[in-house]
Amino acid sequence: MRRIAALSFPILLILATAGCGPGEQAPSKFPAVFYDFQTSDSLDAWAIDPASDQAAMRLAEDDESDGRWLELTSQGEEKDIFRALLTLDSRPPEDAYLKLSGRVRSTAQAGLSLIADTPDPEGPRSAGSSIWQNPTPPDGEWHDVEVKIHVPVGAERLRIGCVVRGPGEAAFDDLSIEPTGWDFGIRQTLEAPGIARAVGADDFQADRAVERFEVTFPLPLMTEYQCPLNFVIEVDPPDRLISWEIVHRSGPNRVCRLVLGPFEKEEIIKLRYGSDVLLTAADFSGIPEKAAVPGVVEYPGEVLPWLEETISVQKDHVKIAAAAEKILEKSGENDAIAYIREMLAFIRPIEFGQPEGCDAVSMLEQGGACTSHANLGAALCRRVGIPARVIANYPTWNTALQTHYTIEAYISGCGWVPVETAMYDFPHDPFRQINMSRVTIPDENDSFEENRMAAPGVPRWSLNEHFADAGIRTIGAPLNAAYCDHIASPRIQFRQDRHLGKALALARKIWSAYLESRGAGSENTRLTDALEKRLEPVPDSPKALLKNLREIETRLD
Repeated sequence: MRRIAALSFPILLILATAGCGPGEQAPSKFPAVFYDFQTSDSLDAWAIDPASDQAAMRLAEDDESDGRWLELTSQGEEKDIFRALLTLDSRPPEDAYLKLSGRVRSTAQAGLSLIADTPDPEGPRSAGSSIWQNPTPPDGEWHDVEVKIHVPVGAERLRIGCVVRGPGEAAFDDLSIEPTGWDFGIRQTLEAPGIARAVGADDFQADRAVERFEVTFPLPLMTEYQCPLNFVIEVDPPDRLISWEIVHRSGPNRVCRLVLGPFEKEEIIKLRYGSDVLLTAADFSGIPEKAAVPGVVEYPGEVLPWLEETISVQKDHVKIAAAAEKILEKSGENDAIAYIREMLAFIRPIEFGQPEGCDAVSMLEQGGACTSHANLGAALCRRVGIPARVIANYPTWNTALQTHYTIEAYISGCGWVPVETAMYDFPHDPFRQINMSRVTIPDENDSFEENRMAAPGVPRWSLNEHFADAGIRTIGAPLNAAYCDHIASPRIQFRQDRHLGKALALARKIWSAYLESRGAGSENTRLTDALEKRLEPVPDSPKALLKNLREIETRLD
């Protein structure tokens, strides 16, 4: 085994000076921590979670190499996960980026995890890394492994996890924690209102000479809970950006339409874009324990479209009708709150899968991912007379993730309430995602249009759109995550919400003026100069943000 200097845990201090991501903060000054089992006499400080007689750990040794390491053995089922956890004595740094490195050898699925816990009245919340960021091949050989996390504001403890899934054993050694710079692969979470950046990245390569290539992508919505603060586009080489415009589709939905070119054969053009978005909380205290489902004539006219049958939300299909009847047997008649909760309980056991389509019926028959969950949730709600609309979003609780889909259900007397159909959360805090598109009925009916770079059943205009026959293909993984071209990256979590309402109202006023200026053909250059650049530095409080916004307000005509 590789040997580290004989030091007791954790006593070695190193100040990091590594670089950071574009436009992001540098690593914080945090003492690096090393844990070498070579100098350990016992595992008394470690605990198996969950405690079980199906998992055991020990200090294993190799007389020939004089090595020593932690060995975790599981006799559990394929889906059982056991962790050997070590809680560090020192309080973790707030709003910092940390990396856990180590060596892992396994005959099962195994890896490392780093967890930051923040207090919560209902129990501690955890922001952590997953072993699936970088799993170890179960080949019995030693592998270098690392995982990264963002430590949220308010975190009170940090835990190292050695993880094994399913039956088998894994060995862990040479563990170290050190500061790192921000990157797209770090799992980050907003636990309260704050600012997150919606970032997109695409690398396009031409299979042949192409004069013009059109790309569209959604802009973050301006809603009662969120508002964009800026909008930045970067193209490399810069002279390959022919034009761009913001197009209003419907309601709050807007897309950016770019024209790139000309491309020479095999030439690569890189596109980067993003918006910093103010995310606030919702007051769910007014949601009653029980809410009646009124007749159609009693709903406001603007919500009625989201009761319709569509090609991807097949509320009238016999299988959807049968599923809704099963849910009603448990929830009872005429109670929207109970029905939504029982609906989530009904969806939960359905396996995640890769069906041929992401529509509601395919989800029932073959399983599916978040798009399928949202379409099924919308269909089941509409079936019993609860208006439901699909929301395309970028989560603020994960690493780089392809567009996520949730729903909003209309509750009489409360309005639209967020529902997380893939994470089974209702009501769902709005600061946990940046909403990018409020899917319309035409969007649903266009979701099976051929030649789109999207799976059948994915709502139209809810993600990056270009057509497969244009002679251009996307290459690589610009955001360090396979098949992913965008992410919501938390930038600051506010400690208090005083001035937050005023900041949101002023941000909405300024963003509305920006959209009007961009769409009117009479551009307010003083305003666009202020909003079409990176938000640096990031305001550290709603009061500081409000001050920034008041300075920008002076640029309004």
